[in-house]
Amino acid sequence: MYALQGIGYTPGLKLFELDKLKLGSMIRRTVKDGPRGIIEDISDGELMIKRIGQSYRQTGAIQGENFFKILLEMKYDGGNPLDYVTNFRRAVRDVRSTKLELQDAIIIILFKLSVKGKAENWYQVVSQAARKITWTAEELYNDFISSNNIKRPTRQGQTQIRGSAHIAESSQGKGFQKNRFEFQTKFVKGQRTRTPNDTNTSQTADNKPKKSVQCWVCDQTGHYANQCPHKGYGVDRGKDDQKQIQFQ
Repeated sequence: MYALQGIGYTPGLKLFELDKLKLGSMIRRTVKDGPRGIIEDISDGELMIKRIGQSYRQTGAIQGENFFKILLEMKYDGGNPLDYVTNFRRAVRDVRSTKLELQDAIIIILFKLSVKGKAENWYQVVSQAARKITWTAEELYNDFISSNNIKRPTRQGQTQIRGSAHIAESSQGKGFQKNRFEFQTKFVKGQRTRTPNDTNTSQTADNKPKKSVQCWVCDQTGHYANQCPHKGYGVDRGKDDQKQIQFQ
């Protein structure tokens, strides 16, 4: 049509026979192979425009019927709610692209019926709320996504949130081990040692030979000098011990 307007033609303009032939020649040069096959048997430019318009209106009506049938047959299978809403929106756009009138009230009814089988609780809540709340199609889509975006356990022992890419660890049936072995602290020869709590391990502190400890204050075994119960013993011995140490 822009090419026709470029040569001065406007819809409704009265043309003479020669002008109609020129218009027909112009249309043949500008249209593609598909429309050219529709007008190959006529030379009148005005008749060409009428036939092309009628043919494409019929094609649009057939496409609209097919798109509307696809929209009616859509059913939610319990999968990702975001993916389903995206496909439903696309089907609505396809129907409206054929110039068929599709009001929001009809879209809301079709959407609710399409998800009723797998989202019965949501359907009942929304139907009851519709008595007091006026929904738009977009508000209904968003509420459906948020209400059905729940956690479900998977076979791998994880929890996947439907409708998003977030993966969380499951807390059922599995404990969290920080290390391979649990370590215990023991006192051996006055030092702290960390040994794995594993009955199969052979290199543990219990299997190693222990040496006796002798206190230099009371000359008894079993404790160190700082733990000696006879701390005054060394004081009573007096200077004799010091002399012995000096002579030695």
